[in-house]
Amino acid sequence: IKERVTNEKDSVHLQLHQLRSNYEKTAGKNLIQQQVIDELKHKEKDLTEEWKEIYSDLVEQLNVKEYYLQICEQRYHKAEFLVQKYLKNVPEAIEYLKQEFNPEEKPSGITNVVAENGTMKKKIDVLSSEINRLNIKLSKSEAKKEIEIREAKIKLLIHENSTQKKKLDAQILMNQGLY
Repeated sequence: IKERVTNEKDSVHLQLHQLRSNYEKTAGKNLIQQQVIDELKHKEKDLTEEWKEIYSDLVEQLNVKEYYLQICEQRYHKAEFLVQKYLKNVPEAIEYLKQEFNPEEKPSGITNVVAENGTMKKKIDVLSSEINRLNIKLSKSEAKKEIEIREAKIKLLIHENSTQKKKLDAQILMNQGLY
């Protein structure tokens, strides 16, 4: 009986050693995962700040372009008013100007501010969805890490409880004189 108890004791010590080893490995993996998560959060913060700065620069550029377009539009209307005022009695000149400066034709070489704004909005949407995807991935990684920690703790508690039960069983056997 003593030999059996010794064998069980050795077996329990070996299991305890294995559980502690597994716990230490899991803790090490969790530490590495936490470092990766922290690095990803830092990169996300940097990227967010960078894109906010780019966004504000683009908004500022858009506002400047809009301002210059408004100035050009004012000048155009003033010039059109003056031409019509001085040439209202010359029908050939009015007809020529209508043909030459057709407002329905789109001038070539001038960028469309609205199109640029739409392109920027699409880029922002793509980047926002990428940030959301990374946030979801990060939260899943954190949840997985938490589950692994809980599992390791449960295994350790089970092992400790089984060890205590074996000690109690051995003590009962000794008290009964069977040991």
